[in-house]
Amino acid sequence: MKYLILFGIIASSSFNIYINSNNERIVDDVLFCQGEDCSHHCENFGENNIATESEINGLGPADPIDPNPPSILNLDNSFVYAKEFTKNYFMNLKKYMFSNVIYSENGNTLFTLSKCPFTAIGMLLSFYDIYWNNNIIPNIYQTSSFVPNLNDYLTSYESPGILDSWQIYYTTEDNQEISDQNILNSIVWDFIYEAEDLVDSSYLAYLINLARINNIFSETGQTAFGLVDSKIHEFYEAIVEDNPVLSSYFTLNRMSESNGYTKSQIWSKTIELVNAGIPVAALTYQNNGGHIYIAYDYADGELFGNLGYKHHHTYDSLNTTYGEGNISTIYYFDVSTELDHVHNQFYVQNLIGSGSCSCKLASHQHSYDYETFDSEYHKKKCRCQFAASLHDHVFSRVEIINYNYYAICKFCNFSKLVNEDFVPMI
Repeated sequence: MKYLILFGIIASSSFNIYINSNNERIVDDVLFCQGEDCSHHCENFGENNIATESEINGLGPADPIDPNPPSILNLDNSFVYAKEFTKNYFMNLKKYMFSNVIYSENGNTLFTLSKCPFTAIGMLLSFYDIYWNNNIIPNIYQTSSFVPNLNDYLTSYESPGILDSWQIYYTTEDNQEISDQNILNSIVWDFIYEAEDLVDSSYLAYLINLARINNIFSETGQTAFGLVDSKIHEFYEAIVEDNPVLSSYFTLNRMSESNGYTKSQIWSKTIELVNAGIPVAALTYQNNGGHIYIAYDYADGELFGNLGYKHHHTYDSLNTTYGEGNISTIYYFDVSTELDHVHNQFYVQNLIGSGSCSCKLASHQHSYDYETFDSEYHKKKCRCQFAASLHDHVFSRVEIINYNYYAICKFCNFSKLVNEDFVPMI
C-alpha cells in the first residue's frame, strides 16, 4: 500500500475557508434566473433602462442585488474596504462632479458661487453608489467611465460620477465681481428657486432643493452656497434621512472641535480612516474662509485628497495647506453589514453592450465562496459576482471518519476516501 503522510488527525467537522485566487472556466450564470428560490432579486430589473418615479425620488436604479457588499469578509463579519479602488476612484474623479468653482473661459470672467459642501457630499455619495449600492444616486444623474482593461490596476481612467450640466455662476457687464452682499444674496436665491424646477435632471439641483426644504440657507446672509459647520452637519443629516438606502444602512459620523475633539485627534482619526480605505469629508477654516473636500489616501507621511475643483487638484497633499492644525471637522460613514451590494454598469470597455460593475475591477478586493461540484471539482464564486468557475479540489489535510482515512479539500470541505487508488498529494 502506498504511504500516506498525515498533516493532522482531527475530529470530523464542517466549515469553509475563504481565500483569493484567479477565476477559470466559467460554468454557470444566474443573472437572469427565474426560480422561486432565486436570491438575486431579479424583480428589481427595470424595463428598457427607463427611470421610474421611485428611481427619481431616490430609490435608485433597478439593478440586480447580491446578498453582501463587495468588500465584506464574513469570516469575522467586518468590512474591509478596497484601498486601491478608493484611491483610484477619487484620484480619477476629475470630470463628473460638481465643480466647486468654474475657471475663466474664453477670456470672460465667470464669477462663481462656491458650493463645496455640495461638491464634497456629491463626491462621497458617488463613491458609495459606484462601489457599494447603486440605489444611492439614481442613474439619471450619473455617467459612465471608459476603461481599456478591467483586469489592470488602472490609474489614468476617468471615474464615473455625477453627470450634471447645471452651472452656477454669474457675469457682469463691466467684468467686475460684485461686492454688494444684498445683490449676491439675491443671485444665490435665484439659483435656489431655479433648483426646484431642475430636480429631475440635476443632482446638484436636487440637493440644493433639499437644503431649501430643510431651511439650510440663510434668508439674508447667503452670498454663496458655502455653509458653516453646523449647517453642513444639519444638511448632511437631512440627505441621509431623505434617502432610503442611507437612512437604513448608513450612519453619518461627525468629529469636530465643536463637539470636544482636538485638531490632533481629528487629524489622527482621518489618517486611521483613509488607511482603512474609508474616504473622509474634511472641513478646514483658513483666513479666506472655509473649504470642505475629500481626504482619501495617506502615503509616506502625507495625507492626500480631492479638493473638488474639477480637473484640478484631485490628488493634492493636504499636510501644509489643509492638513494637521487646519482640519476642524470630519464627516464619514459607517456602513451596516446588512447592506446589499447593488451592481452598476458604469465601467464600459467599448461602445457595444452594457458596462461592468466596479466589483469586476482588479482594484476591487474579492471575497470568495466555495461549493462542492463533484468528486473532482468545486465551484468558486465571489460574493459580488453571479458567475462561478470550476477548480480542482485541493486536499490539504486528512481526517479519520468511521475508522477510515478521508482527504479533505481545504476550500469546499469535500471529503474523499483514501485508498490504494487515491492518495492525496500533501
